Amino acid sequence: MNVSEQKMATDGKNMYPVVTEDGIEIVSINLMIDENEPVVWRGPVIAGAVMQFWNEVVWSDFRLSFNRYASRNRRCSSNCYEKL
Repeated sequence: MNVSEQKMATDGKNMYPVVTEDGIEIVSINLMIDENEPVVWRGPVIAGAVMQFWNEVVWSDFRLSFNRYASRNRRCSSNCYEKL
C-alpha cells in the first residue's frame, strides 16, 4: 500500500491514521516506531495498543476494521474483541 515511509501523526491527545493514495486509512504499530527499534509484544501490551487505537484514532469515516494478530497471539485477539 506504499505507506512504509510514512508515520502516524499525533497531537498529544489523538492519533491520525496514514492515508493511502486510494484514501484507505491505516493504523499500525509499524507506522509509529523506527523499524530498527526492538518491541516486546505480550498479550496485555497488544491489547492495550489495540484499545488505544480504538479510543484515540481520529477516523474520517469509520466503517470497517480489519485486525490482524499473529497466530501465537490468539488469546490477545479474543481479549481485544471482548473489550471492543
